[in-house]
Amino acid sequence: MGEFTKISWVDSTWNPWIGCTHAGPGCDHCYAEAQNKFRKWNGGTWGDKAPRQVTATPTWHDPVSWEDKACAGRVGKDGQRWLVFAGDLCDIFDRLGDKDARIRMWELFRQTPHLTWLILTKRPQHIAEFLPADWDTGYRNVWLGVTVENRKNGYPRIEALRRIPATLRFISCEPLLENMPDIELTGIDWVIVGGESGSEARPFDIEWARVIKGRCQDFSTVFFLKQLGGAPLQDGSPFKLDHCKSSGWRDSHGVLLENFPPDLRIQRWPMRERIHLLETTSAVPVLLPGGDPTNGLLSPARKQESGTATSKLSPPKEIPGRLERFAREHELVLEIEDYPDAISEDVHLVPRICLQDAFITDPFHDPFLVNVLGSKEAVKQAVEESNVDGPLLLILLREQIDRLSERIGFELPNYEGGGSAGPQDQNSSAWAEILHRTGLRYVVGSDDGMCFLFSECDTASLAVTLALTRIR
Repeated sequence: MGEFTKISWVDSTWNPWIGCTHAGPGCDHCYAEAQNKFRKWNGGTWGDKAPRQVTATPTWHDPVSWEDKACAGRVGKDGQRWLVFAGDLCDIFDRLGDKDARIRMWELFRQTPHLTWLILTKRPQHIAEFLPADWDTGYRNVWLGVTVENRKNGYPRIEALRRIPATLRFISCEPLLENMPDIELTGIDWVIVGGESGSEARPFDIEWARVIKGRCQDFSTVFFLKQLGGAPLQDGSPFKLDHCKSSGWRDSHGVLLENFPPDLRIQRWPMRERIHLLETTSAVPVLLPGGDPTNGLLSPARKQESGTATSKLSPPKEIPGRLERFAREHELVLEIEDYPDAISEDVHLVPRICLQDAFITDPFHDPFLVNVLGSKEAVKQAVEESNVDGPLLLILLREQIDRLSERIGFELPNYEGGGSAGPQDQNSSAWAEILHRTGLRYVVGSDDGMCFLFSECDTASLAVTLALTRIR
């Protein structure tokens, strides 16, 4: 318990109290119980009759200091957030938990918005009973999860979790005790898988992890393999952990990625909390990435105006599903960009993947394309005529086009005005060849930038799109 932890999917651990009761076979070899027996935090006892020992005052002060560090820019293992596991020595939704401590805990979560708190429970049937009054659709910095060690105990927990509103839902299949080929992951954002560790570790068939990985792909859920455990099997035989730790000690828990099968060396975190929604009503400076107040996306007349605007903003009711799925699959950041409309002079909030002088977005939800083509109907027609299956929009800004021209050794054409049929002046045979070979579909271009449609289902256009966005 503290600021640093060896748990690979989280950065810190914290507990409002210590003590719990077994809630299924996943608890048979509970490390918290073993640690408590040795350290005697609450007298060394465990179970229904054991006290729930509220942690000391310094423990409650720790997250406040972590918040200060997070505000200063410190991030953890995923390079984006500071993740704190709340309750690794207890169950937050244990009915025997201390009532006052739980109330103080929710207040602590509210006071530390730059920390991301993860709660993992085996008692999701009690979650609604103990949520704070202002929970509503969930705190933005709190993720809810359940342990799923087998089908009998785990599947009902997933169903119960699905009924609870939350910013993000996750499940921990650790210790994974059996195959779960029919696990239902609708509404689940993240799955952590791991074999059991310790001298009494139960067998963990590596194929079980592959099955869950496949199910994650089916449901666009992020997969994280934590460890192979102390008794991994492959094809019915013990799986040998050849690599030792840097200290020279044996990898007894199977935590080294070098010991994972190559196809399972996957430790990814979900991206959803990086979707930044602005307030519903606010004064918004029109500053997009790139430094120029308008970033070259406005009409010449509009460019002469001030670089700030005030407007009533309505965050999108939902993020386009394909765009969110694409961001997760390729580990990109999906953000809500404030975009100044050159026609209406309103400021829109647009879901976009923001890259180096480029955007990946949904063609039906991006006002830039509407402005250039003139109407939503024109956008719809252009997309239909492109014959791109599952289209996403790639916008390359002028700076990116200039870099691209230097890299490939010839000048890309500049286009004035719009039109959806394709380049009006294909003044480069190499340019036409690029379009033909890559599967990209040109939509429209201007002095500000160029728009292309690509398909996440088409390997060639997808690969080229990702390559183009990374040219620096």
